[in-house]
Amino acid sequence: MSMSIRHFLIFLTLVQLAALTFASDIALPSSAISSGGGNSSGGPYSLLGTIGQPATMISSNGQYRLDPGFWAVALAVQTEGAPVLSIQRTGNQVILSWSSLTDEFVLQKTTTLGASPLWQDVLTSPVSNAESRSVTLALQPWHQFFRLRKQP
Repeated sequence: MSMSIRHFLIFLTLVQLAALTFASDIALPSSAISSGGGNSSGGPYSLLGTIGQPATMISSNGQYRLDPGFWAVALAVQTEGAPVLSIQRTGNQVILSWSSLTDEFVLQKTTTLGASPLWQDVLTSPVSNAESRSVTLALQPWHQFFRLRKQP
């Protein structure tokens, strides 16, 4: 074997060892039984992930952090005859707003939709101005659905 090929193989072995050493520093030592998934990569980094993953453990190492699990969602459910209910996320809060032209509606919430969801009045009083009413709530780690219901 010629000297240049030997040097190349030694160099290649050292590069692989360095890559393995670096990769072991940022390994995520967690696994889960899941369904589906994919690969996301950019530059020298690659992340394999799954859909339906029940893992809830935070994995971190130095400057990197991975928060697994499902994302909570907050949605406005439009009710026929009610003002349009808007929702905006700001950091860890959601702001729900609707027209202030009428005060005959109450804001309600539920954690599930289906045949007969259990709607409850939101206890936080709305803040009013000339154009709208709004309520600011903490974003919860579970699904939240909101609607306006006409008061009896």
